[in-house]
Amino acid sequence: PATAVLDHVADFVDECKRRGIPYDFVSTHHYPTDGGSQFAGKCPTGDDWDPDCFNRQVIESRASVPSDPFYLTEYNVGCCLGYPLHDTPAAAAFIFRAVGGLNDVVDIYSYWTFTDVFEEGGLPLIEFKDVYGMMSVRGI
Repeated sequence: PATAVLDHVADFVDECKRRGIPYDFVSTHHYPTDGGSQFAGKCPTGDDWDPDCFNRQVIESRASVPSDPFYLTEYNVGCCLGYPLHDTPAAAAFIFRAVGGLNDVVDIYSYWTFTDVFEEGGLPLIEFKDVYGMMSVRGI
């Protein structure tokens, strides 16, 4: 991506323009569990959980580059292998809420990832191993 964790998207565009470097789009990644960004720790959790916080963060980042194509090329309910919420009904609800809430905001968005079978996690031997994918090793 051009940036990560929704940060520095306007900086990317400004720097490209300053240097005369053409670009076709701005891309970034975002996970609700991302740390080290301008958005880290700003979404309440537990009993105060805010289901729209993720979408508001994407909308805020998108607003910083309103005239450029904006691609959210990775998003998921949480970052990193072994995250315990990957294989839960809450993850499914999160996906649909993000899709519905961001449909008119981002030009492309891609859930990370479609299957639990990919190089970072190796070949899962059991179903629902808390890997990123929407589809398990046996296609469930």
